[in-house]
Amino acid sequence: MTRRTPLAAIGLGLSVVLLLLWSLFPLYYAVLTSMESGSGIFRIRWWPEAIELGNYRALFATGAFGRSILNSVLVAVLV
Repeated sequence: MTRRTPLAAIGLGLSVVLLLLWSLFPLYYAVLTSMESGSGIFRIRWWPEAIELGNYRALFATGAFGRSILNSVLVAVLV
């Protein structure tokens, strides 16, 4: 087994960090835009000016969300 040089270890670490940021940014942006108002989703920011939870209230108030999650879980498990 060969030892990594310090430069190779730094390169590997930097690659892992960049890959992690690349893969987590869409999830972060989806959560961020879910907390925006209707017109706020078109402005790109790192953090919303005001957190709007009305979107989540509307999601759970309709009652169809739980059924949709159940259907997705069943398809994921059975297929």
